[in-house]
Amino acid sequence: ESERQLQGKIREILGRWEAALADGRLFLCGDRPGLLDCRLLTKLYLTYQVVGSGLADVGAASFDEMAPLTWSYLDRFSKRVSFMTAFGVGRGGVDLHAAIVRTLAGKIAKISPELVEPVILPALAKARRGGGMSRQVSFAGSSVSVLSSRRSNTEDRVNVAALCL
Repeated sequence: ESERQLQGKIREILGRWEAALADGRLFLCGDRPGLLDCRLLTKLYLTYQVVGSGLADVGAASFDEMAPLTWSYLDRFSKRVSFMTAFGVGRGGVDLHAAIVRTLAGKIAKISPELVEPVILPALAKARRGGGMSRQVSFAGSSVSVLSSRRSNTEDRVNVAALCL
């Protein structure tokens, strides 16, 4: 039930973005970004990180399929110097930001440790563009291979999350 409500809310919010951009303007405030754009961009970018990484399941559609005008807006904004300054050098263009996804995943893992294996580890792998669910990490001076498939109980999953996050 909660998942369906979350999906509905995300689709509703992205629908509002689509409606606001439907008249062809480049930014919410017209041809140039204004205060409203600057205030809402971070929320939109975080929404993209949650949806794009898979931390929030919105169904089969990807972010750009669900909200093509909003995706174009975010892509346009992401190429601005101000965006790259705020989110890091080399962040031009819309992509997953591993540090942001890792931060969001850490918060989710603390609230719902049962989501570490089925949701959080795949999202982290996607954000890293790693493709697999295992990786080498350094922890306390030694290299450890973290494999989610070897974890079976909640306590182990929390420990894996601590290493991955």
